Amino acid sequence: MDGKWHHVAVTTEGKNGTLQYYVDGEPIGKSPLGLNEKPEKDIKDVRLNLGQDRRCNGEFGHFKGLINEFTIYTRLLSDAKVLQSTNSDRGLAIESIHKLPSIWGNLKFQ
Repeated sequence: MDGKWHHVAVTTEGKNGTLQYYVDGEPIGKSPLGLNEKPEKDIKDVRLNLGQDRRCNGEFGHFKGLINEFTIYTRLLSDAKVLQSTNSDRGLAIESIHKLPSIWGNLKFQ
């Protein structure tokens, strides 16, 4: 992007849904989820790769940058909720140790 921190979000609803992409709370585009091409797959069986692009042609690409926070919701977020989470100053669920991106921290349980 431009060397600045950005809030990036992706939402989808169901197996045959459409992926909606957001940057800094603003919708920037859509694409098909594509699971209907493999009807034996269920959304819960789909592998999520964070920071890596695994294309079906074997091509791989890695994210260049830092990921500060990652959240998975079990419900669809509206445009307003995505914008609200963009402006949230909620703390991290995982505290970084010495701020090295390769070291995980301790999970906070509430």
